[in-house]
Amino acid sequence: MKGLLFLVVGNSGSGKDAIIEWACNRNPNVTHVKRFITRPSSVETEDFVSVKKEDFKKSDYFLWWESYDKLYGIGKDVIEGLKKGRNYIVNISRDALGDAKTKWPSSVTVEITAPISLIEERLSKRGREAEPEVQRRIERAKTAPNVNPDIVIDGSNSDVSIAGKALLNFIAKKAK
Repeated sequence: MKGLLFLVVGNSGSGKDAIIEWACNRNPNVTHVKRFITRPSSVETEDFVSVKKEDFKKSDYFLWWESYDKLYGIGKDVIEGLKKGRNYIVNISRDALGDAKTKWPSSVTVEITAPISLIEERLSKRGREAEPEVQRRIERAKTAPNVNPDIVIDGSNSDVSIAGKALLNFIAKKAK
Protein backbone atom coordinates (compact mmCIF):
# COMPACT_ATOMS: atom_id res chain seq x y z
CA MET A 1 0.00 0.00 0.00
CA LYS A 2 1.29 3.45 -0.89
CA GLY A 3 1.20 6.32 1.57
CA LEU A 4 -0.41 9.70 1.08
CA LEU A 5 1.51 12.92 0.63
CA PHE A 6 -0.40 15.94 1.93
CA LEU A 7 0.90 19.10 0.22
CA VAL A 8 0.06 22.20 2.23
CA VAL A 9 0.18 25.54 0.45
CA GLY A 10 -0.80 29.06 1.41
CA ASN A 11 0.55 32.54 1.73
CA SER A 12 3.35 33.36 4.14
CA GLY A 13 1.67 34.14 7.46
CA SER A 14 -1.47 32.10 6.79
CA GLY A 15 -0.68 29.74 9.68
CA LYS A 16 0.47 26.68 7.73
CA ASP A 17 3.21 25.50 10.08
CA ALA A 18 1.20 26.02 13.28
CA ILE A 19 -1.79 24.16 11.84
CA ILE A 20 0.35 21.31 10.51
CA GLU A 21 2.14 20.97 13.85
CA TRP A 22 -1.14 20.97 15.78
CA ALA A 23 -2.64 18.23 13.58
CA CYS A 24 0.51 16.08 13.50
CA ASN A 25 0.80 16.16 17.29
CA ARG A 26 -2.63 14.52 17.41
CA ASN A 27 -2.29 11.97 14.61
CA PRO A 28 0.56 9.45 14.79
CA ASN A 29 -0.29 8.18 11.29
CA VAL A 30 1.08 11.24 9.51
CA THR A 31 4.62 12.62 9.71
CA HIS A 32 5.42 16.31 9.36
CA VAL A 33 8.29 16.52 6.88
CA LYS A 34 11.25 18.57 8.05
CA ARG A 35 12.42 20.73 5.15
CA PHE A 36 15.99 21.60 4.23
CA ILE A 37 16.21 25.40 3.85
CA THR A 38 19.05 27.76 2.97
CA ARG A 39 18.19 29.97 5.95
CA PRO A 40 19.89 30.24 9.36
CA SER A 41 18.31 28.19 12.15
CA SER A 42 16.06 30.03 14.58
CA VAL A 43 13.98 28.88 17.53
CA GLU A 44 11.26 31.36 16.56
CA THR A 45 10.43 29.63 13.28
CA GLU A 46 9.29 26.20 12.19
CA ASP A 47 11.51 23.17 12.66
CA PHE A 48 13.80 22.75 9.63
CA VAL A 49 17.33 21.75 8.70
CA SER A 50 19.47 24.79 7.95
CA VAL A 51 21.90 24.22 5.06
CA LYS A 52 24.33 26.45 3.21
CA LYS A 53 23.46 27.17 -0.41
CA GLU A 54 26.58 25.43 -1.72
CA ASP A 55 25.78 22.30 0.34
CA PHE A 56 22.14 22.38 -0.77
CA LYS A 57 23.17 22.38 -4.43
CA LYS A 58 25.37 19.30 -3.87
CA SER A 59 22.49 17.31 -2.36
CA ASP A 60 19.86 15.23 -4.09
CA TYR A 61 16.26 15.83 -2.99
CA PHE A 62 12.93 14.15 -3.67
CA LEU A 63 11.54 17.62 -4.26
CA TRP A 64 13.04 21.11 -4.19
CA TRP A 65 12.08 24.67 -5.08
CA GLU A 66 13.21 28.26 -4.71
CA SER A 67 11.12 30.89 -2.99
CA TYR A 68 12.01 34.35 -1.67
CA ASP A 69 15.68 33.84 -2.53
CA LYS A 70 15.90 30.67 -0.42
CA LEU A 71 16.15 27.03 -1.54
CA TYR A 72 13.82 24.46 0.03
CA GLY A 73 14.19 20.70 -0.21
CA ILE A 74 12.46 17.50 0.84
CA GLY A 75 14.71 14.53 1.52
CA LYS A 76 14.57 11.33 -0.53
CA ASP A 77 13.62 9.39 2.60
CA VAL A 78 10.07 10.69 2.09
CA ILE A 79 9.63 8.84 -1.22
CA GLU A 80 10.91 5.64 0.38
CA GLY A 81 8.48 6.05 3.27
CA LEU A 82 5.58 6.72 0.89
CA LYS A 83 6.39 3.53 -1.00
CA LYS A 84 6.18 1.66 2.32
CA GLY A 85 2.75 3.12 3.08
CA ARG A 86 3.70 5.98 5.40
CA ASN A 87 1.76 9.24 5.24
CA TYR A 88 3.52 12.61 5.17
CA ILE A 89 2.51 16.24 5.29
CA VAL A 90 4.71 19.06 4.04
CA ASN A 91 4.48 22.82 3.68
CA ILE A 92 5.49 23.59 0.09
CA SER A 93 5.36 26.44 -2.38
CA ARG A 94 2.53 26.58 -4.91
CA ASP A 95 5.29 26.69 -7.52
CA ALA A 96 6.39 23.17 -6.48
CA LEU A 97 2.92 21.57 -6.70
CA GLY A 98 3.27 20.43 -10.31
CA ASP A 99 6.58 18.71 -9.64
CA ALA A 100 5.25 17.14 -6.43
CA LYS A 101 2.15 15.77 -8.17
CA THR A 102 4.27 14.42 -11.02
CA LYS A 103 6.56 12.62 -8.58
CA TRP A 104 3.72 11.38 -6.35
CA PRO A 105 0.44 11.51 -8.36
CA SER A 106 -1.78 10.44 -5.46
CA SER A 107 -0.73 13.46 -3.38
CA VAL A 108 -3.43 15.64 -1.86
CA THR A 109 -3.39 19.46 -1.82
CA VAL A 110 -4.48 21.45 1.23
CA GLU A 111 -4.66 25.23 0.99
CA ILE A 112 -4.54 27.38 4.13
CA THR A 113 -6.04 30.85 3.70
CA ALA A 114 -6.20 34.05 5.72
CA PRO A 115 -7.13 37.66 4.90
CA ILE A 116 -4.32 39.87 3.58
CA SER A 117 -4.64 42.23 6.58
CA LEU A 118 -4.07 39.33 9.01
CA ILE A 119 -1.18 37.97 6.95
CA GLU A 120 0.49 41.39 7.06
CA GLU A 121 -0.03 41.60 10.82
CA ARG A 122 1.40 38.11 11.39
CA LEU A 123 4.42 38.69 9.16
CA SER A 124 5.22 41.95 10.91
CA LYS A 125 4.84 40.34 14.36
CA ARG A 126 7.05 37.36 13.64
CA GLY A 127 9.92 39.70 12.79
CA ARG A 128 11.82 37.22 10.65
CA GLU A 129 11.83 39.35 7.51
CA ALA A 130 12.75 43.00 7.02
CA GLU A 131 9.89 45.33 6.02
CA PRO A 132 10.68 45.22 2.26
CA GLU A 133 10.52 41.41 2.40
CA VAL A 134 7.21 41.54 4.30
CA GLN A 135 5.81 43.80 1.57
CA ARG A 136 7.11 41.45 -1.12
CA ARG A 137 5.25 38.58 0.54
CA ILE A 138 2.08 40.67 0.86
CA GLU A 139 2.20 41.54 -2.84
CA ARG A 140 2.64 37.88 -3.73
CA ALA A 141 -0.30 36.98 -1.49
CA LYS A 142 -2.52 39.41 -3.38
CA THR A 143 -1.81 37.66 -6.69
CA ALA A 144 -1.65 34.03 -5.53
CA PRO A 145 -2.94 31.67 -8.23
CA ASN A 146 -5.75 29.18 -7.71
CA VAL A 147 -4.22 25.74 -7.17
CA ASN A 148 -7.45 23.70 -7.19
CA PRO A 149 -6.88 22.26 -3.71
CA ASP A 150 -8.66 19.20 -2.39
CA ILE A 151 -9.65 21.27 0.65
CA VAL A 152 -9.38 24.91 1.72
CA ILE A 153 -8.91 25.57 5.45
CA ASP A 154 -9.36 29.00 7.01
CA GLY A 155 -6.24 29.80 9.03
CA SER A 156 -7.47 33.17 10.28
CA ASN A 157 -8.76 32.12 13.70
CA SER A 158 -6.49 32.95 16.63
CA ASP A 159 -7.27 29.50 18.07
CA VAL A 160 -5.11 27.16 15.96
CA SER A 161 -7.17 24.17 17.10
CA ILE A 162 -10.09 25.23 14.90
CA ALA A 163 -8.09 24.97 11.67
CA GLY A 164 -6.07 22.13 13.17
CA LYS A 165 -9.21 20.05 13.71
CA ALA A 166 -10.31 20.69 10.12
CA LEU A 167 -6.93 19.44 8.88
CA LEU A 168 -6.97 16.50 11.29
CA ASN A 169 -10.44 15.45 10.09
CA PHE A 170 -9.37 15.75 6.45
CA ILE A 171 -6.26 13.65 7.07
CA ALA A 172 -8.31 10.99 8.87
CA LYS A 173 -10.82 10.88 6.01
CA LYS A 174 -8.16 10.55 3.31
CA ALA A 175 -5.65 8.30 5.10
CA LYS A 176 -7.96 5.45 6.03
